[in-house]
Amino acid sequence: MDKKVLLITPFMTGFGGTETVISNLFKRYNEDSYQKVKLEYINIGGFTDEDWQENIKNNKVIKLSDNKYVRKLQYLAFLPFIMFFI
Repeated sequence: MDKKVLLITPFMTGFGGTETVISNLFKRYNEDSYQKVKLEYINIGGFTDEDWQENIKNNKVIKLSDNKYVRKLQYLAFLPFIMFFI
C-alpha cells in the first residue's frame, strides 16, 4: 500500500450530507479486503455530534473553539502551521 488519500474538512455539525458521504466512503473502504490505498481523515475544527464517525478508523480531530467567530480567527492564525505539519 504505497498510496495515501487524506480527506481534510473544516468544522461540521455531524448531521449533514458531507458527514453521510464520508461515513459511507469509510464503510465501503473497511469492507474492501484488498485496499490499494490508505484512507485517512482529518477534521480541523471539530463537530457538534461525533456519532457519525463510527466507520472511520484512521481519523484525527483538531478541536477549535465552538464559537464560530473565534474559530474563524483560529483558522486564519493556525491553519498554515497545521497544513505544514500534516
